[in-house]
Amino acid sequence: MNILDLSVNLRCRLEGIWKHVYINSKTTFNRAKLKTGLGDIIGSSEYPVKLISSHLAGNIDIKYGGVLLNCDLKTSHSGKIQLDRFVSANNLSIEAADATVKIGSFCSIAKTAILLTGHDYNRITTYYIKRHVLRENDPLEVKYKGKEVVIGHDVWVGYDTIILGGVHIGNGAIIGAGSVITKDVEPYAIYAGNPARFIKWRFSEETISTIQKTCWWHYDLDQLKQLAMKSDTPINQFLASHFIVEGVLGGQI
Repeated sequence: MNILDLSVNLRCRLEGIWKHVYINSKTTFNRAKLKTGLGDIIGSSEYPVKLISSHLAGNIDIKYGGVLLNCDLKTSHSGKIQLDRFVSANNLSIEAADATVKIGSFCSIAKTAILLTGHDYNRITTYYIKRHVLRENDPLEVKYKGKEVVIGHDVWVGYDTIILGGVHIGNGAIIGAGSVITKDVEPYAIYAGNPARFIKWRFSEETISTIQKTCWWHYDLDQLKQLAMKSDTPINQFLASHFIVEGVLGGQI
């Protein structure tokens, strides 16, 4: 595990790779402790984490192969943001205060905001009046929408999506553009709308069960490269040809 600990504000002046992290000149850090888990490719820069025109602040853990473009990730207090390997995000915004956001491997995320806090409408004003007028930090002034957001593996989140706190999105799910996710999303379901509603399943119940059992998102790099070469094969043919459908699954390609 490599740790890039930046205790002061920093705007990178040079582009390049630092301990398997590619950073471009428009990326900024603000008291950020960035952990880059390299797993089984320690000593290799084949899959560096790429931080492009993004801002990171706080406790953030990004596994190898991740690409963040124009993203804004912030934590405070006990907050934590964890991105598993090969997460590709463009314009992802997260502010995690005393909360955890976990995003699984092989997720594709377009412009998305994950909102973990809100305003208390039972008070005289919904404005954070103590914070901004009295310069006091009153935790009761902030209404938390949930302590955790979990996005599973291989999830595709469309443009202009909002995900509220406390939501869990299952593996293989698809979120349509412009959606507001207020409740849990089942694995391999397609949701869209404001508030988002169930549209349809990606595959049959049997096929979804088989894919879930393979846990292909945990494969090592050699297995993943073999899987990628055959990924355009129709799903049922792929499963029949490359996995043991009955008995032990996930070990044969």
